[in-house]
Amino acid sequence: MPGQHNANTRLLGFYGQRPFVRMIDDQRGEKSRSEILREAAVEYLERRGQIVPEEYKHGPDRAGKGGPTKGHLNSKTAAAAKVAAQRAAAEVRPARPSPKK
Repeated sequence: MPGQHNANTRLLGFYGQRPFVRMIDDQRGEKSRSEILREAAVEYLERRGQIVPEEYKHGPDRAGKGGPTKGHLNSKTAAAAKVAAQRAAAEVRPARPSPKK
């Protein structure tokens, strides 16, 4: 069921300026914001000498909890994929012959 989480997990969140959020979104590829921010937190802790257990480096198992499945494309990713496909198609289209006068 959506909204159900393991009792041992807590939401970590923060507000960011829109340009900062766009910077994250522009660089995250197909990863979710949660994955990117989790990776950043793990990197931060490891640089400071903390040993981060492997199971903390990945999101909690959501199997059977509802929500998107692995490989789900969110609307932003789908829109970006559509634009990329249109650009690629434009690059391989043969040029139209110029009209003869």
